[in-house]
Amino acid sequence: FDITGSKFEDMNGDGNAAGDPVVAGWPIQLLKDGIVVANTTTGADGSYHFSVCEGGTYNVEEGMLAGWVATSATTSVTFDGTSGSTHGPFNFLNFKCYGVTGHKYDDTDGSGTLGAGEPVIPGWGISLLKGDTVVATTTTNAQGVYSFEVCEAGSFTVREETRDGWRPTSPESANYTGQSGTTQNIDFFNFACYEVGITK
Repeated sequence: FDITGSKFEDMNGDGNAAGDPVVAGWPIQLLKDGIVVANTTTGADGSYHFSVCEGGTYNVEEGMLAGWVATSATTSVTFDGTSGSTHGPFNFLNFKCYGVTGHKYDDTDGSGTLGAGEPVIPGWGISLLKGDTVVATTTTNAQGVYSFEVCEAGSFTVREETRDGWRPTSPESANYTGQSGTTQNIDFFNFACYEVGITK
């Protein structure tokens, strides 16, 4: 009997392969009674195939690669091999973790965009929210850069801290919808308030 299936990159993390691209080179293994009896990898079209000439209870399992999370109902399928049959397709879906990153700038001309020579600001607090819940926090490093790794789809908000003496010249938060393997770049700009003194 034969065993077939395909591997998909679940772009929106919904557990449904419709419209999603395939993933080549993903490890798939076949087990009988808990013992691995065959290994393969998905082809250029994302498919895999095993041919088996012995009955029994089998499991098809996908390998788990760093930086990916499973979104299909299971990473292992159990079935009883039937002579002359094709079992499957047993498809697997995964979502690729992605980065959210950006810079914090001292917007010296107050334009809300990056001007020549405008410096970065280290140590500025940045938060990542899903809905109203803060799921991660960080501060900008010496290069003014912040970053998060996100391993799930959905709608998120990146928000900078507010500070006395600074006025935001770009939105203080930005919303985005997470897509598998798609980096989000979001910068923040602030203008340092100053005083004007006049002596008469």
